[in-house]
Amino acid sequence: LIAKLDNTGSGNKLAGGSRSGSGMGRFLNVDKSWETGKAAFKRQEQLATYMVSQVELMTQMCRGRSYNCIDWLARDFSYSMLMNIATNPLLPHVFRAATTDFARALYVDRFPQEMNCGSPSLPELLWVYEEENASSQLLSTTPVIKELTIDHPQAFPAFFLSPLSSLYVKPGSEEKLKADPVLSHPDHFKFFLLRTLSNDILGKMFENGRMIQSEEALNSMAGAALRGQQALLDFGFQSTFIKLQAMCEVNAKLLDGRSDFEAPGQPFLPADERFRAGTGASQVMTKMKTEIIRIFGDVGNLRSNYRLAKILHIFKTHYEDPTGKGDAYILGQGEKEMKQLYGDFEAMFPGGSDDAANLDIAKLAKYPEIDKALVDCLMYDDDALMSAALNMLAKTYGQRRQLREALTMAIVCENTKVAVFGDQHRLRIALSEMSDLVRTYTVWGVTSRVSGPFGDMGFAILMDTVDKLLEFLYSDNASPPNPRERQSGRDRASSSPLTAGTAALSRRGSSAQDMAKSAQLVLLDNDEEEKYGGYFSETTLQGKHYECTDLWSLDVAAKWARKTEAGLELTPFHQTILRACGLEN
Repeated sequence: LIAKLDNTGSGNKLAGGSRSGSGMGRFLNVDKSWETGKAAFKRQEQLATYMVSQVELMTQMCRGRSYNCIDWLARDFSYSMLMNIATNPLLPHVFRAATTDFARALYVDRFPQEMNCGSPSLPELLWVYEEENASSQLLSTTPVIKELTIDHPQAFPAFFLSPLSSLYVKPGSEEKLKADPVLSHPDHFKFFLLRTLSNDILGKMFENGRMIQSEEALNSMAGAALRGQQALLDFGFQSTFIKLQAMCEVNAKLLDGRSDFEAPGQPFLPADERFRAGTGASQVMTKMKTEIIRIFGDVGNLRSNYRLAKILHIFKTHYEDPTGKGDAYILGQGEKEMKQLYGDFEAMFPGGSDDAANLDIAKLAKYPEIDKALVDCLMYDDDALMSAALNMLAKTYGQRRQLREALTMAIVCENTKVAVFGDQHRLRIALSEMSDLVRTYTVWGVTSRVSGPFGDMGFAILMDTVDKLLEFLYSDNASPPNPRERQSGRDRASSSPLTAGTAALSRRGSSAQDMAKSAQLVLLDNDEEEKYGGYFSETTLQGKHYECTDLWSLDVAAKWARKTEAGLELTPFHQTILRACGLEN
């Protein structure tokens, strides 16, 4: 409509040279219509800009997991509402992009979602040699060494809501009807709509992966889609081979800038003009390419983790050590066995016969020229893009080194059992929920109009977890010996069936000194210490009186200060487990 008005207005000005009264009057009336339409359009444009800015402001308010803002805004903006807006093709790209970013900040980047697909790190540091009493229901992301294929449900770390989590609701129960449908969703299909939207935008709106610099609105929508893909990948919602393949296919072509145009039907002239840093439109394109490379880098971490799981299973299956010689047993294998080991290792890399070779980015994306696209990215006048491309090339041609380093860092426990918490599943869930409580103290740890009254229960859970962690750190209690293996802790570590250089951890030996320390800890723990009964009272300057009863009253720091003064020492084995579980982060 505006284009038609503009054409009409231009034509009328040219025709306005007529001196006839009727003709001049007719043209003047049309000119007034044009001015009215132009003013109306300006008003509508101001309103649209205000709406986009408002959504962007709310997104910034929620960033960094600002839970007070998240809790308030989630009451009025449901996930289904935001997805309905973001998928509506009748709305402008800029508004859909802002809404997509808002949905990501409000629902994706929040508890119970955690980085690294819910694992402390990728590749994983802590592995379990064999899980006793294993059930079909997963309890945590703790990886167990077992046979995997690329289409196995547990081939890659993925999001799932553990039955041990405080947010878990049993299917079919009355609580399930009342629970938040997004927060209580138990598996990695939670954000199916956002994942499908992102893939469709990047795969269907760009012909043959060609970016057009002048189409800023479409590029902004594509940028929001890429940020959505990145978040879903980080939090474990892209963790199947089919999902990874679909994501990489649409992104590989976009990364290759050799087919990009400056405007519709207009290539860059000269061709190297696309490398120049200029307008904001060119910066949008380079940011998109940088985001794509970061996505490929995260896929590379999942690839290394899968290959690590495969090589650990090879050692477990074919190199079980019956002699107790440890590394010497592996290195003393015959030529035939060593060639087989070398062949199994090489089969996992590009050109190999193992299914892990299919995780090479070029093969996963079905785009053999991915390296040329990365080299092309080095030519742009953009430091972030150049750095990302160099790092990705190093990762592509250093895949064997990455696996060897991951293998050297791996820590293998005999089973999932640990002191105090019972097993590693409960330990991981406790650490996850403790981390969430620490990050959300502005919600439960203060009294305000926004957050409501002080939540002593949150503080009690936090202090109880800290108390258990300290007990775990100072405890020498270990899991009972495995029936299939009766060696001491030192012997078990030295006879690990895993590769030379793998830091295999096991139970500590029980010396008389260790037993005395454990007995001392038990005696100290038998002291009856009241955890509740605290009281708080305050009158504000405005005359309002606040009173809290039955508060958590146990001073954990003072309790453990007394115990450490009694001569207790930290247990290195338990320290290592907590480091591998990401407590330091």
